[in-house]
Amino acid sequence: MSEAKRPDDVDRFVGQQIREARRSKRMTQEQVGKALGLTFQQVQKYEKGVNRVSAGRLLRFSELFECPVEYFFPVSSELSSDTEASDPETEVAELQEKIKSQITQIKDIDDLRAIKRLMRLAIA
Repeated sequence: MSEAKRPDDVDRFVGQQIREARRSKRMTQEQVGKALGLTFQQVQKYEKGVNRVSAGRLLRFSELFECPVEYFFPVSSELSSDTEASDPETEVAELQEKIKSQITQIKDIDDLRAIKRLMRLAIA
């Protein structure tokens, strides 16, 4: 496989986000595949970042999971190396915004309660 076609960090991140969205909807890979005209193996490869996701297919994932397409893309700081110097205040603000935007995607009451408990521990 040529270097140009090899999945990179962004492809793997997109796959992780697909998996997270699928799980939040409590769907199996087989259910997602059936809804999108794919095999569960194809869904699995997308989730692992082995196969790249086309723009059209990403739009269909977005519609199926009822989330904005932007959900699948990383903020640049998520892919930057740890050796880069970053302003802690800026990073805190970016993380807060990301959490705010993602928390609205969670519909399961048990997951929300678990997050609430975790936040209580973090603030204490």
